Amino acid sequence: MAGAVDGTRLAPYRFIPETHHRRNRQLVDARTGSLLGRRALVSGSAAGLASTLALALCGRIERRSASAALNGPSQWLWGIAEGRRRRTNVRNTGVGFLIHQAMSVAWATAYEAVSRRDRYSTGPAAHLRNGALLAALAFAVDYGMTPRRLRPGFEHHLRPASMFAVYSAFGLGLAAVSWLRARRCREAGGH
Repeated sequence: MAGAVDGTRLAPYRFIPETHHRRNRQLVDARTGSLLGRRALVSGSAAGLASTLALALCGRIERRSASAALNGPSQWLWGIAEGRRRRTNVRNTGVGFLIHQAMSVAWATAYEAVSRRDRYSTGPAAHLRNGALLAALAFAVDYGMTPRRLRPGFEHHLRPASMFAVYSAFGLGLAAVSWLRARRCREAGGH
C-alpha cells in the first residue's frame, strides 16, 4: 500500500502519532499497576491474616499469650524491649498487627509481580510453589539481611518450628488466594 510522498510503504493501519502510543502505553502500565496493587492487597491481606492466626495459635501454645508474638513488629517504633512484651494493648499489639499486615501486602506485591505467568495454572502446584518460595525469601530477608530492630520480632516469643509454621501459613495464604482467583477466572472464561 503505497501512498506516502517519499514512496515508502504505509502500514495497513492508520497512522497514530508517537505521542499517542506513548500515552497509551502509560495508560496500560497504569492499569496493570493498579491491577497488581489490587491483587496484592487481597492476597497480602489474606496471607497476613493466615499468618496472624498462626502467630496467635503458636504464641498461645508457647507463651500462653495469643498476642505475644504479634507484639514483635512493634519494635520498629518503640524499640526491642517493647517487642518482647506479652500483654495485649493497642501500643504493641495494634501497631504490631498493622505493621505485619502492611509488610504482608508489600511481600504480596512481589509475589503477584513474579507469579504472573502462573496466574492461570490449572492446578494448585504452581501456586503452592510460588507461595513457598516467597515465604522462604521473606524469612531469609527478615532474619538474614534486616537489622535486628527492623525484624518482625517473632523470634522473641516463638521457637523455630513455630516460626516455620507462621511463614508457611503466609505462603499458603498467598497460594490459596491466587489459586482461587485462577479457578474463578478459568470458570468465567476471562482474565
